[in-house]
Amino acid sequence: MLVFAAALGLSAWLVAAAPEHVWNGLQDLLPLGLSSARPSRVALTLALLAAAIAAGYWLWQRRPLDAALAFALLAGALGWIQLGGLELRSWLLAAAAVIGLGVVYASWRLAFLDALTGLPNRRALDETLARLSGDYALAMVDVDHFKQFNDKHGHDAGDRVLAAVARSLGRTRAATAFRFGGEEFCLLFRRPELARDACEEARQAIEALRVALPRKPAAKSGAKGGGKSAEKKREATVQVTASIGVAARGGTRRAAPEVLKAADQCLYKAKDKGRNQVVALA
Repeated sequence: MLVFAAALGLSAWLVAAAPEHVWNGLQDLLPLGLSSARPSRVALTLALLAAAIAAGYWLWQRRPLDAALAFALLAGALGWIQLGGLELRSWLLAAAAVIGLGVVYASWRLAFLDALTGLPNRRALDETLARLSGDYALAMVDVDHFKQFNDKHGHDAGDRVLAAVARSLGRTRAATAFRFGGEEFCLLFRRPELARDACEEARQAIEALRVALPRKPAAKSGAKGGGKSAEKKREATVQVTASIGVAARGGTRRAAPEVLKAADQCLYKAKDKGRNQVVALA
């Protein structure tokens, strides 16, 4: 990113303040016989080439982001061309900007948000911790016996449980919730003194959840009362619990990986003690 930022700054300087001899020198270095072309022509050619590459990726892999990027590049390139005698530059450049912002936002969602739960993901947690200073607390949350639950009820039911737990954790007082991976979540507290009580509230909220299982087709039966019992079976709900380990930054634990490791150790202690409880590092 630093290299990209430096290249972007150099490009802005070249456009805004570079003397004419710098432009002439760059043009002499351009390959493929483009040295005689004006810079605007070169930029137009490169933009059209980039749009063609993005369109090719879209035709190959059918990813909507590639199509949007191709449209943004094409609109930006055509923004400097008068079509049919009409001045469409402003509209085309505005369209390119809007589509480009959409591509950036969609790319950000793919990179930093978990698709199933909508919570920020592990990468977002790492980015957040890298920017933090001062004291904070981390809580590792694990859904109890989740593998057995998946084996018994199926992955669709497991996804429902994870989504419900994520919604509950997202409402935790004074915390930011992250999907850490699998059935594990992480809570970040900027005020460490609130972490223990808030985690206990979060544990109780998860324990109070009743998650509806996916409906299964009713078994065919000639009995008259079979329909009602099958309907009740299809609308069954399940209860889940979670174990939580909490650790705060401070003392010898200064780096984020050390705090995460301490919280993870507390989580395993909570599991060893019987699960469905909170263990905080003293």
